[in-house]
Amino acid sequence: MKLPIINTLRKNGNIRFGKLHLLTEVISRKLLTQQPRELEADGLLVRTEYNEVPRRVEYALSPSSEKLCPVFHAIEEWNTFS
Repeated sequence: MKLPIINTLRKNGNIRFGKLHLLTEVISRKLLTQQPRELEADGLLVRTEYNEVPRRVEYALSPSSEKLCPVFHAIEEWNTFS
């Protein structure tokens, strides 16, 4: 379930958790909490936590995961021809 997260961030830029959850509705809240942590540990996602009340967390693609963007674009182009 990590690829839909990366693809959503690719299409929408930096996203807060709530919006990410809305845009990736097939992913449960539990997985959406776990998967970004794993992506961050793998160096594919940047998680920025702001010292605010209520707490605000934003997710963004790392430079490593931005290298995957052409692959997603190619799949989207291929899908339009199918």
